[in-house]
Amino acid sequence: SIHGRMKPRKSRHDALRVWPMVWRMVTGSTRKNPDRRFAAVVMRLTSVNVLATACAVVTSPLLARALGPSGRGEVAAIFAVVGIAPWVSELGITSFLAREDARRAQPLGVLIGSTLPIALAGSLICMAAAVPVAHTLGRGRPVVIDFIEISLLLLPLSVSFGMLSGLAIANNRWGIFMLAQILSTVPAAVAIVALSLVHELSVTSVSITYIACGLIANLPYLAGLRGSRPWRRPRGIRRRRSAGVP
Repeated sequence: SIHGRMKPRKSRHDALRVWPMVWRMVTGSTRKNPDRRFAAVVMRLTSVNVLATACAVVTSPLLARALGPSGRGEVAAIFAVVGIAPWVSELGITSFLAREDARRAQPLGVLIGSTLPIALAGSLICMAAAVPVAHTLGRGRPVVIDFIEISLLLLPLSVSFGMLSGLAIANNRWGIFMLAQILSTVPAAVAIVALSLVHELSVTSVSITYIACGLIANLPYLAGLRGSRPWRRPRGIRRRRSAGVP
């Protein structure tokens, strides 16, 4: 009959049930298909890298036109120190922490309690040398000297955030990682464009913009500390020290 060949009409509620399935396919959040989830993560990471490249394509000509060769050289000198100093001062603790947390060798509170003091000690030593290092590398350029000093004085924060980013990667928290990458590029690009429109691009304004956006972008990594308290050293070390064993 005609009624027997007619297909049942889909209601609005049936259509709404499809969207969670589509969302899981796009984000790769389903646990039943790890290959699809991996492909979705790769796609999203690639999209973030493309977005960062697009921001660089927009801001690079503006910076080159406003700062000139000497200004861009000063910005490069400042951010060479900003990028290298945390990597040197943390003494490889971030890689060790990420590897041990991925292995679940110790509780996260024990790992942080035993590695964070070492990393902070290294950053404090480098911070103490901020003034002579800044004057040596700045070579008489006041703006470069000032911002190298600022970046070295912020080393404890930079090292701490670097360790948290390692924890996010070790635990496959790609959403937090990608959010941090977006916050470090998009707001900075918007600020650079805005400063260009009002003719306020300078080495000082560009350096303040990138340092501020870099600090704000690392705030999502604080979510990795959830459930990690209390921070403590391994019990074996405390027992040996209480017994007088080195």
